[in-house]
Amino acid sequence: MKKCKGRSKVVFMVLIVGIIGSALVFGACSKHRSWGHHSPEKKAEYMMEHLTDELNLNASQQEVLKGMKAEMLGMHSSHQADRSTLHKRIIEQIKSEKIDQQVVLSLMDEKHKQMETTIKTLVQRFADFHKVLTPEQRNKLAKLVEDHSEHRGGHFY
Repeated sequence: MKKCKGRSKVVFMVLIVGIIGSALVFGACSKHRSWGHHSPEKKAEYMMEHLTDELNLNASQQEVLKGMKAEMLGMHSSHQADRSTLHKRIIEQIKSEKIDQQVVLSLMDEKHKQMETTIKTLVQRFADFHKVLTPEQRNKLAKLVEDHSEHRGGHFY
């Protein structure tokens, strides 16, 4: 039962980071639909420009957002490399005569630990960004997320 509660916590944390990350970095703009062929760097740069314009960010606020963008892109690169390794290990298990459940669970536990670290970092960076916004900017950001959500069937991402 304890293990189940821990996994539920991880799932909850993943949902929170997904919502925050998507809303802040990629989700605030509903006008730009063709993300698929753009690199993560181009997406992040576009969102920085969009948030800077929409929220009328000053230079110090932009610096906080730039730091957040750089850290998120670094995490993305790391996750992509880890994802490739994880896929290879899972494929090895699929090809084997019998799946070693302990190996698969161990791989998933490693991924969950990585996600927990990422979630904590993203929540902290979001809080840092939120802290430098004025009340008016926070309201504008909330409105951007609400508007985007309406166009996405009630989802932030």
